[in-house]
Amino acid sequence: MKLYCFFTPSHKKFYSDWFKPSASKEYEIIPKEYGNQISKTAKYAEDGWRETQYNKVLHWKKAVEDNMGDLILCSDVDIQFLDKSKDFLANIIKENDIGFQQNQKGGPICSGFFVCRCSLKTHNFFDIVSKRLKQIMHKPGGGEQYEMQKLIGEPWYDLNVLKLSHDKIWNPGKNYKDLKELFVPEDILVHHANWTEGLDNKMKQLEYVKSIHVQRKAPWKRVSISNLKLPKNKNSIPKIAFCTSSLLRDFDVSSYSIISRVLQALPCKPDFIGHFPTQSKNSSNEKDLQKIKSFCDNFYVKFEKDPEIEEEYKDMTVNMSIQRHGAIGNLYQWLSMRSCSQMLERLEKKNGVRYDWVIWSRPDLHFFNTLDNILNLDNKFMYFPAHDNHLQGLYDRFCMGNSDNMLERMNIYNYFTKKWYNETHNNKKLLTWNKYREAYVWNPELCLKHYIKKELKFKNKKLNICSGKIRERFFARVPFWYSIYGTERTGFKCEDDLVNYEVLNKLNYFTPYKVFQDSPWYAVNVLEDTVLWNHPSRLSNLYGNEPIESVMNNFSAPKKEGFLKKILNKMEEKSLREY
Repeated sequence: MKLYCFFTPSHKKFYSDWFKPSASKEYEIIPKEYGNQISKTAKYAEDGWRETQYNKVLHWKKAVEDNMGDLILCSDVDIQFLDKSKDFLANIIKENDIGFQQNQKGGPICSGFFVCRCSLKTHNFFDIVSKRLKQIMHKPGGGEQYEMQKLIGEPWYDLNVLKLSHDKIWNPGKNYKDLKELFVPEDILVHHANWTEGLDNKMKQLEYVKSIHVQRKAPWKRVSISNLKLPKNKNSIPKIAFCTSSLLRDFDVSSYSIISRVLQALPCKPDFIGHFPTQSKNSSNEKDLQKIKSFCDNFYVKFEKDPEIEEEYKDMTVNMSIQRHGAIGNLYQWLSMRSCSQMLERLEKKNGVRYDWVIWSRPDLHFFNTLDNILNLDNKFMYFPAHDNHLQGLYDRFCMGNSDNMLERMNIYNYFTKKWYNETHNNKKLLTWNKYREAYVWNPELCLKHYIKKELKFKNKKLNICSGKIRERFFARVPFWYSIYGTERTGFKCEDDLVNYEVLNKLNYFTPYKVFQDSPWYAVNVLEDTVLWNHPSRLSNLYGNEPIESVMNNFSAPKKEGFLKKILNKMEEKSLREY
């Protein structure tokens, strides 16, 4: 793909030191140095600025004429290419005429970087823009970008315009005072050093962003907080962050055990960090978050629209175990987790203090017992519950460790999409044999196990706490241990399983509900649990007159037998199947 760039003598250093060395690895560069430095200061919107931009648009117009039917890339030179971008741009343009960088995330187009399908339509586009610029050329003010934005927005004008992903084709998107205010996305391919004035400031921004990218070394690694030399917490009481992310399913139910069995089990009030998709923002969830807030110290919550996922990532399902929505649910969950980790990282930088412990949990869990005493644990290790290690993987719904390790763990999206899937999904030596499907398969738990144990090589230990995903409103699946609920189909052993017999015995006092045909693994109605005894929806005439803890202490109480027929709604196998 040909890459056209236009610059004046004031920007030649950007071309020679930054643009050309990084772009020439993938593109055929067609440079145009406009020898007449019309804008003496080279400052935005000052004298000579529009005349320079007018000549640049004429250059784009000529480039389209010379490449009819082809794709070309057009760019300013205060830009550096940090990763391979050609295939991404060629694939993303599809049926669109032109794809522009966003001036800020979700904002208008930026004319400093675009991929263009050379045609009569795009030639006409640059022709109109150049004529409009010529009419105002000798007046001070903004350049071609504003004329392009205006023309695209005019109802009569027909041009299929695509906005390129801001995380991949990135610029700061806002004015800033300190470079440390910039949060460079993990997926960055191209960096445009704008939103600052002066050549020196652009140079410093280029250096800063490149240094962040280089320090990450691998595309799934992030800069370690310890490398940023933040002071450790010197108090005897640890500083703790409780993080949760992704969809808030039945949060009015799960919040009860989160408060009683996790937050209140900690030696101090934690900071709460939550990242959720906008579809989870409603009055009920906000009310429950406020309820949780009183059990926390600082409270940070962000609702954000789900980002776009590359089509190639959505198709990463070859040899995946059966899941209702394929890989898409996990990808959105991992993206939300990554955003949550970015919130955590920003807070540590802002406050200048590292968290001794970071706990991350899915928000749709019911905890059947209390979290281990954190003062008896060593944060040099990562801790995972010892159940639900499906396909011989590693429990992926709850974990805890120090901030450095947890920031890595919460960044599994990049590891999966950029390394693990390509190297592993067809490697029989790394997958798990599924007798039922008669094939080697994988699931998110297996991906996590490889990430923690093989890639990051983190030392890990097991927690006593046990939980189950809440499904069908009040029903949660019991913890799965191979030796207890395994079958010929699943196998009967797993090296990461440790049966918690205290929880297992407690579960015997719940009424069991069938989940899968011919499977001993079952679900329970959590309204029978002690922590939910005051839930508004609990029906005492249906679920008994005593909470589970009281029933356990009443040894003369008859043990429940069979399945209750009178339930809120029949639990259908097809709506619960994931494994």
